[in-house]
This record gives sequence, C-alpha cells and structure tokens, in this order.
Amino acid sequence: MAIARTLTLLAVAFAVLAGLAAFGIRSGLPNRPSELGPLSEESSVEDLDSTIRSFAHPFPRGGLYVGVRGSAIRIPQANGGGCVFYNPINLTETVRASLSEWCGEAGLHKGEVAGSTSNNADAPAGSTPNHPAAGGVRYIVVPSDVHHVYLDQFAHAYPGAQIVAADGMQKKHKKLPKEQFAYILTDPLQPPVVPWGDELKLVWAKQYIHEEILLVHTKSSALLVADMIWNMPAPTAYAKVDLSASEKEAPLQRWLNEHANPSTNMHKGLVFGAAFGRPSDALKKVMRPIFDEWKPQKIVVQHGEVIKENGLELLTKAWEWTGFPEKQKKE
Repeated sequence: MAIARTLTLLAVAFAVLAGLAAFGIRSGLPNRPSELGPLSEESSVEDLDSTIRSFAHPFPRGGLYVGVRGSAIRIPQANGGGCVFYNPINLTETVRASLSEWCGEAGLHKGEVAGSTSNNADAPAGSTPNHPAAGGVRYIVVPSDVHHVYLDQFAHAYPGAQIVAADGMQKKHKKLPKEQFAYILTDPLQPPVVPWGDELKLVWAKQYIHEEILLVHTKSSALLVADMIWNMPAPTAYAKVDLSASEKEAPLQRWLNEHANPSTNMHKGLVFGAAFGRPSDALKKVMRPIFDEWKPQKIVVQHGEVIKENGLELLTKAWEWTGFPEKQKKE
C-alpha cells in the first residue's frame, strides 16, 4: 500500500514538473519579437462562428512548434461595434486585412447598416458610435505576463485601441502612451467594467501562473484562454509552413503533441502546478462562474487546435487534480 502511494506521488510530481517545463515559467521567455527568431508571415484564418475570428500563427517555444492564436471578437453594435482582440500576435498583412474586413474599418460589421446610435459614453477618444477609433479594433486584451510580445506592434498599428491588462504590463512596454493602458487590473474580485457588452465576461485568474486573463463569450459559449489549456498538436498554425518530417517527428515534439491536451495526466499536472496545488479561495471565486454559470462548450486555446465541443467537460478534467470544482455528492 505504501509503495503504491509513493509511486502515485512520484507520478504526480513528474506530471507537474513535466507540464511546467513544457509550458515554461517566467524566466527565459521572450519579451520582444526579435527574441523569437525567424517566423513565417503566414496565418491561418478561421471563423469559429459569426462573432469570433481566429488567427493561428507559427510560434516557436523552446525549439518546439507550438503555434499561437489571436482572436477578434465582435462587439455588439449597441455597444459601438468594432472588435476586441485577445492575445496580440504578429500583425502580418494577412491579419491586418482580415481584421479590417471582420471588424470593419468604421467599426461596422459586414452586412450591418450605418446610422445606428450608441449610448456608450466610454468609447475611445476620437470615436463615434459608428466610427470607433483604431479601425474597428477597439480593445486589445493582453492575456498574461507571457503573451505580450506583440503588444507594441498591435498598439502602434491601432493607436486608438484601449489596452486591457494586468497591473505591471505598462513597465514592460514603456514606449506606449500611458493613456492607452485604459483598463488595468489590480483586484481579481473587482475587475474594471469594460464597455464591450454583456456577452463578454472577463475573469482574472491572478493566483494562477502568469496571472492569466480569461474571456468568456456567452453567446458563442466560448472560453478564451492563454496557457491554462493546451490542445496539441497545432496543424492549423503550421498549415502554410513546410516542416520537414524530422521536425514534425522529433521525439520531444511528438511527446508534446501526444500529452499537451486536457485529458492527459501531464496536463492535469500542469494545471495543478500552475494553480500552486490546491487553488486559493480567491482563485476559486473568480473561476467558479465559468464552471457553474457560463459553462463554455468551446475553448479557444493559444497553443493547439480550438476545442469545438465538450469544452466544459475537458476543462473540468484538466482541473481534476486540484480538487476544484468540487464534485457534487450524490444524495
């Protein structure tokens, strides 16, 4: 009995360490695009529904082909139109042109008629209800203290866009105007109210590694995450990149592709370690509405393929080792 328990604890420890090693810790991660090395200019564009457009892009991490994803979420016209962009990525010409079409140069979605009005008093300076600043990209959400490499590029391209980020991000991007950091998170229990409509919910998991900011789009039943959930491999991100067989089948790459998805023990170990073991009461409080109220069926991950069904079930599996959410006792 004691031997079995020891082996179980060792397996848990290995899964935690393997997960954290695969996904990276704070030190040694890139802060600028120049630190990433050469990148392909090609992005794969995918419309998840009529509200969310996904951009999967090649992205190296520790010599592995993990890919990365940014997402443009349409804001209801009643709230001024335009888009929220979650996780700034390499702003290639493909991405820029697609954003203009998806978000609308004047903040109007394709097929909508100009002339509607909005009572949004908090729209970006220099904008009107049908003409929000930044050509339709009105908000840039920086999802963690890791996923910010392309923030300068995005913010310069869309100077009217307002940045939503955790406190401290300003220090990493000192060249950006202070006023562009319009929504700074300081208290996970009292996040700022961003006027992008009731369909989009913001959750700040400050007590999770990298202080991750999550978005839930209730109409689409979609959860957008940074590193909390992976779903490897990432063929969409590399659809336009000619990788050799040896690159695709390298032992560590193959291992990551097989284990970096929510159902595996390695991923459960990642979440256990990233939540620092048993989640704090504060972390439970901010995460609970995702599990109990919003119950997303899609998970838009940054690394790997979008999970298009059974999202809540897979999210629950990934959190299993933390003991949260608590299993309901049968009466």
